[in-house]
Amino acid sequence: SLLQEIIKCQALLQVIRMHRFSNNNWVAAEADPKDFLYEPLHFIRSHCEEDCTADSTTQIWDVVFEPGQEDVVATCGGRYLCVFSVSTGELLMKYTHKSKGHELYSLSWTVLGCGNLLASGSACGEVRLYHPAREVAFYSWTHKKGVAVNAVEFHTSQPSWLFTATNESIISLWDIGDPNPPDYSRCRHVQLLKMVADMGDVYSMAWVEEGQWVMVGTMKGLVGWKVMADKVKEDKFPRHKPIMVEFSLPGVSSSTPYVDSVCSLGGGLVAAKCVGLGKISVFRAEFREMTKQTRYYKVEVLAQFGWQKTDNFYMNIGGSAQLGMMGCGDDQGSTWVYKLPAWLGDEADEDDHEQQNILPIGRLAWPDLGKHSAKGQTMLDKVAFSPCGQYIVAVTNTNIVAIWRKEKKNN
Repeated sequence: SLLQEIIKCQALLQVIRMHRFSNNNWVAAEADPKDFLYEPLHFIRSHCEEDCTADSTTQIWDVVFEPGQEDVVATCGGRYLCVFSVSTGELLMKYTHKSKGHELYSLSWTVLGCGNLLASGSACGEVRLYHPAREVAFYSWTHKKGVAVNAVEFHTSQPSWLFTATNESIISLWDIGDPNPPDYSRCRHVQLLKMVADMGDVYSMAWVEEGQWVMVGTMKGLVGWKVMADKVKEDKFPRHKPIMVEFSLPGVSSSTPYVDSVCSLGGGLVAAKCVGLGKISVFRAEFREMTKQTRYYKVEVLAQFGWQKTDNFYMNIGGSAQLGMMGCGDDQGSTWVYKLPAWLGDEADEDDHEQQNILPIGRLAWPDLGKHSAKGQTMLDKVAFSPCGQYIVAVTNTNIVAIWRKEKKNN
């Protein structure tokens, strides 16, 4: 941990005081910042060769917590996949791809009969499967050589189904079978769906189980498909073709509608962010006025949360409706932390509330890492909350996995 050589401190969330949030349209979060005291616990540089820990150029793209584990998180960047204990900072597993130019972009966990498995998507088009408990990468296929797989996401109620999204705007659904160690001979990749967006680069993807929507953030805006498991099973590939719907978010310019982050918060809630807007929109993936003929739909946003106004891309939202928390890093090294209001998530209460513009609780500022500090600004590519809510993990463009621990108020 890079923090071993600096004074460990506790960081109270910095209260947001910005001119553009000073008008009466913004309301304070339903939380006391003093209840959100975080300690910078472990700042780790591991996505590199063993003897190159000064490497601050590798970009870490994704961070996801292991299902059923409050303490274990996976990250990827460069040709490396790492699994950590967030409480101890211990590196539990590290996978290094044989190709030095390989770059891993995205991760997703699932739970099958053999245990918890990981999938990754990469710049060269490879999709790879891992069994961390056995420290093995056991299967891979290339979607299309040279076409990047920018996002992967497992279906939650059909745990062997895997969505992939490429930078050619192709979203596919695969069945990986029933991997069985030690030889994993029952693992196969069988295509179930192919959905063509034709919306330019794909930036992020989220599966919303409650509404059975796969939502995709693209260069030309937010799109989605309603993917019903029974229809997929009934109408075999390639007969079943779900209809794409383009979603319009308020305040988004038609000339630059880049949606660079979309996140399923759970409970049917979705968070999405457009480049340059300086806000995160939260809405429910339950579109009451939609019909089978609908191709364009204006999203009814429940709440907007103030965020950094920047034209930079690839800073991804993380959060949990169950925890009532959401976060997003910025291009200045800060983690913006939000408390979801209590009424958000209760459909009856949502109907009684008008859209609110809500301020963050505050921001976690990037600590001074002394001689380990990278040149220039640190960008946080993604933020994730541990299932217990005690840890925030952020990954950066300077090859650092940053782990913060929430302190008890009486400490």
